[in-house]
Amino acid sequence: MQATWQSRQSLMEEWYRELVTRPDDAVAAMLYELRPHAAFLRGLQGRILDVGGGAGLASMFLPPEADLFIIDPSRIWMDEPWPGIRRRLGPERAETGFTLGVGEELPFRDASFDAVLCLWTFNHAADPPRCMDEIHRVLKPGGKVLLVLEDMEPSWPDILRLALQEVNEARGRPPRAPLYWHQENLETAKTGAIHKLLGRKWPLQDDHLPISRRDLES
Repeated sequence: MQATWQSRQSLMEEWYRELVTRPDDAVAAMLYELRPHAAFLRGLQGRILDVGGGAGLASMFLPPEADLFIIDPSRIWMDEPWPGIRRRLGPERAETGFTLGVGEELPFRDASFDAVLCLWTFNHAADPPRCMDEIHRVLKPGGKVLLVLEDMEPSWPDILRLALQEVNEARGRPPRAPLYWHQENLETAKTGAIHKLLGRKWPLQDDHLPISRRDLES
């Protein structure tokens, strides 16, 4: 039976509470996750909404003139040491606003944001399609969205591309547009291929909803 949203949320908060007891590890983990998206974030302008943005750590890569707004259902991000972690990663943004709430009910006007971020948040939602509807509603025409998911089963082209990428990098030929997986090596590609060949259920963290590529595209 699928765990309730509240229980999944509690698991997620417990994980982050444990991580932040090791501030250096927390900083390293956040940098590792965010750096692949730095170029996209630096190119954003105007009003930016970070859905499930937590402590606002994505702000370290945004241009200083951008206005960042965060909505998140958890209060843990407002308590130390998370504000301290954010200050370590980048300068404090006076214009950042934090709203306690969920992605299914964004308390913002239609077409009020130039860009929306949803980083490692979608798999934690209660109703991902409703979140997408709300993101579309508050986004200005022509606006940009960066949506990063967790635990999504890779396609065969994904697995083959990762394997080729690792072989080329071992030969000193890094790709122009690298494919970022949480773990990048040939063993990861091999494990992914075995799961698909044997028809095994894709591994899923207890606090995540399963979302397939087809679900996301639809």
